[in-house]
Amino acid sequence: MPKLITLSKMPSRRVRPPESELPPWQPATSGRRILEYLLRYRYLTSDLVGLLHEEEHGRGRYQVRQQLTKLWRYGLVERFFRPADWGSNQYVYTVSVDGARLVVEPKHWPEERRKIYNLAAGKADYEHALAVSLLQVLWDLGSNSQAELFTTVSSWQDKEGTKSGTT
Repeated sequence: MPKLITLSKMPSRRVRPPESELPPWQPATSGRRILEYLLRYRYLTSDLVGLLHEEEHGRGRYQVRQQLTKLWRYGLVERFFRPADWGSNQYVYTVSVDGARLVVEPKHWPEERRKIYNLAAGKADYEHALAVSLLQVLWDLGSNSQAELFTTVSSWQDKEGTKSGTT
């Protein structure tokens, strides 16, 4: 009878498997959408990608985690470890150069190339980048359902009530 091994933490792969171990694969529609999210918002955690995907499709956070792992194994996204002071440690994802080539039109590649290469290089601290991405995500998700509120907040009227405009 084999000996049972108790793991206090599930093992995770931090090094990509060699290409020779992987069968041929191309991302489907949901995989391409994830690459587009990462290109647009730059740095996202799996929870933020899941939030975007769930808003669009109404489900799929588990699917997003599976897709991100597969995209990482095939070298279409980069992931960087982000230790947490409290809560769970997590990865921060961004699109890789190979992943960007799948979603960026060839005519736009020269203007996007530098940004994409810089994203794939990684950062020392992701807190600021994630904060900016979170604000963009919340703005985009809220702008559809709260468009009237955003217009109200950004409009102004002078003290006399004779002039008005938007900022």
